[in-house]
Amino acid sequence: MRGLWLAGRRWMVIGSLTLLAACSAPDQPATDTIPPPLGHYEGAVNMPGTGARIGLELRKMASGQLQAELTLLGEKTTMVPLGTVRYRAPQLQLEQAGGFPGHLTISALREGDFLRGTLQLDSLRGEFVLVRRGDAAPRPWREYSVRLPGLSKPQPATFYVPDDTLTRHPVIVAWASAAPAHLDQVLRLGQAGIATLLLPPPAAPTDSVVAHATGAALQWLRRRPEADTTRLGVWGRGPTASEVAMAARRASANFVVLESVEVMDEAGSQPFRALGRARIPVFGFYAGRDTTLSVRESSRRLRQALGQRRGVQVRVYDLARPSFYLPGRPAADGRWQWPQPTPGLWEGLEQWLRQLN
Repeated sequence: MRGLWLAGRRWMVIGSLTLLAACSAPDQPATDTIPPPLGHYEGAVNMPGTGARIGLELRKMASGQLQAELTLLGEKTTMVPLGTVRYRAPQLQLEQAGGFPGHLTISALREGDFLRGTLQLDSLRGEFVLVRRGDAAPRPWREYSVRLPGLSKPQPATFYVPDDTLTRHPVIVAWASAAPAHLDQVLRLGQAGIATLLLPPPAAPTDSVVAHATGAALQWLRRRPEADTTRLGVWGRGPTASEVAMAARRASANFVVLESVEVMDEAGSQPFRALGRARIPVFGFYAGRDTTLSVRESSRRLRQALGQRRGVQVRVYDLARPSFYLPGRPAADGRWQWPQPTPGLWEGLEQWLRQLN
């Protein structure tokens, strides 16, 4: 009997300890088991002036990685891809992948179906509360990781195809200006129905690897069913532009876009004279406030090299900054104005592209 009594006491002690442990356990599960706050969120952010409305799309990819965009809600909704997405319950951290000059970050705490936090654009800071309004909308393009063949060292690239009803699209081959790639160029071209084959920033911008990889990209696109092979172009920027121009001529590109190209002497003009002789349409543009090169001299020499012919335009946007964005600021009526592209730039480029058809 005494043995049975001692055994009963042991089980009572064990049961009490178990109950105590259960009562003292936290109500929340471990942070690695809490799913991220996926979905479409909307709310107001109190930027300087009267503030503005924003949205946030947060989704989980098949790879398990999180993907997000900031949407600026207003007369014309604008999407800003966010390249860095980190979630450790209840903290959400986001960082832009292009779309604005400067540096944009978002820090938020999850509170049920709400996100409460701050948005910071350089030194400007605003607080927000966002509420979940349903599932996240998909990005407006299909994305493919590829490796270009025909090179001594395989070249990685990313193919962005607008997610619309067309079966074939014009394509622009471009080199990213930063890593991770700034996706605002991809987004704006996609809104015009143009696909982008984006290569990572070259390790040696003046090396002939730029020309070889650009040529290989054009050849690869000619075998792709998504590409309209009668409208394949390249986008050259800054010091890589001469190499891109040489590849465009050799691979018989259908058009060329040149951004902020320095042309200071006859030797520097030669790649662009070759484009003129090949009668390849060219759209060149400069920022009038760019102090890193002589805008007036370079634009004059580029016009001379390309020649006066149909399909050639060289424009200087006098008030534009090198980023081709106006900074964020309160407008004259007191409303907050997000950073905006240089007025007329994208409209002019789209009009020029339509005239090539």
